Amino acid sequence: MLPQDTKKIVTRCAAPLLILDKLSVRLRGKPVLTGIDWQIAVGEQWAILGPNGSGKTTLVKAVAGKLPTAEGRIRFTPPGGGDFAPTPAKYAIGFVSADLHRIVFERNAFADELLHFTGDDRRSFTASDFILDREENAGHHFSARAADLQRLSDRFGIRALLQKSVSALTTGEISKALILKALLHRPQLLILDEPFSGLDRRNKEEVARIIGDLIRTGLHLILITHHMDEIAPEISHILLLTAEGVQKAGRRHEVLRPEVLQRIYRSPRGLRHREMKWIPPAGPARRYRLKGDHANEVPDGTPLVEMLAVKVRYGRHLVLSHVDWSVRKGENWLVHGPAGAGKTSLLKLITGENLQSYANDIFLFGRKKGSGESVWDIKERLGWVSADLQFQYPANVNGAHVVCSGFFDSIGLYRAATAIQRRQAQNVISALGIDELSTKTFGLLSHGQKQMLLMARAIVKPPLLLLLDDPCDGLDVANRRKIMEIIDFIGCHTPTTVIYAANNDRDRLNCLTHRLYLDRGSATISLPAGADPYRARGH
Repeated sequence: MLPQDTKKIVTRCAAPLLILDKLSVRLRGKPVLTGIDWQIAVGEQWAILGPNGSGKTTLVKAVAGKLPTAEGRIRFTPPGGGDFAPTPAKYAIGFVSADLHRIVFERNAFADELLHFTGDDRRSFTASDFILDREENAGHHFSARAADLQRLSDRFGIRALLQKSVSALTTGEISKALILKALLHRPQLLILDEPFSGLDRRNKEEVARIIGDLIRTGLHLILITHHMDEIAPEISHILLLTAEGVQKAGRRHEVLRPEVLQRIYRSPRGLRHREMKWIPPAGPARRYRLKGDHANEVPDGTPLVEMLAVKVRYGRHLVLSHVDWSVRKGENWLVHGPAGAGKTSLLKLITGENLQSYANDIFLFGRKKGSGESVWDIKERLGWVSADLQFQYPANVNGAHVVCSGFFDSIGLYRAATAIQRRQAQNVISALGIDELSTKTFGLLSHGQKQMLLMARAIVKPPLLLLLDDPCDGLDVANRRKIMEIIDFIGCHTPTTVIYAANNDRDRLNCLTHRLYLDRGSATISLPAGADPYRARGH
């Protein structure tokens, strides 16, 4: 925690736009934010930084009216004029969060995929349908909103995405659609909560361009991010937030100082091999499976995953075309490619979450999918991490229960874990350095904290095949480093085979032996530069 005098907010002469006075927020009766003082003046553009669990999202949700306040007050005084004229209080503050709206997209995407899977040729639910929302913009509002949408999409050069099926939208296109939806109500203040999360470099550049354009129009903006390079040049002020409260707030050059950031983002200690004792050794000693050793019985030479001429189509949009791919024991794969290339779709074919897996020739652990195999036998051999998974969990379970559910391959814990399982789960939690999350309620945790628990859940068995769909999404610098170290250890020193899908080039793994590059439906297989397929496991 920084000295007390660094918490003081600089007095400003400009008219106030937003004032937070001794703001406190409680969730499920537990304090999350306490005594927050913050002020934004007209003409200022802000970014909020802080570690996972510091309360960044909770703070902006309270500002946007998405969460009730326990104490203190929030006063918002929008200026008039400009492209974004005064609006009713309900829409004066726009709020964009991929987490908040992901469930809506998932529901619509699943329904749209089901139509095509069953051969229904009805019109797809498009991005335009979602953005305009006929119920929300009923009557005379709809035609006006539709005209505004065309104008905004032309201004940002993204009209083409409006007619795309929701099920075919990439993460970057979802971010743009959510921004357009918020802008239709002409807000005076726009809050963007992690808008770059899960984006590749090209989409990050496009979203950054849109943000810069919005600021130049006179729209006030609050940006939440974990990474310094995502702070737009137009951002003038920075708020540093930790679990202890506001640590520093002021002009960009005053806050983004090395000595200040080092106190906020402490470098994590490296993981030592002795701390990884929870990973069972290879061979006969590896007898930890809940339902017996048969889960690990895959004949020598049999691929763990085999795909033959696999196709995935969402409506008229072809995502994967004639993909031939096999994964064998001892191989660790990087799956990469531009946004929309089909990385997540490919992994969901393995887990069975993509219904089209049963319409393709896909073999898992030597058996063809759809040939009568038990879904639980497949799940028993898999570890699975994705950002979507956290939205499937009940909000009232604690962190230890989330990790223990990995033994049962269930969403939530529906039977009591044994003493051995609880001890194993705690060992994994400790190795990841997230002991404080064991007793905390899952629904009250930040996106990054949930992601850390889901990583622990995926490796607690441990699995024969570990599927990682951008596992570092939403993590701060310290937790990202922890996850990368743990993946490298698993890939290099255990029998677990790793398939790692990533949307950015920040992540570097030493354990990777093979690479699958997806682009425009096709797949290219190669070795990562300098990789030795036998070196990673010490052969």
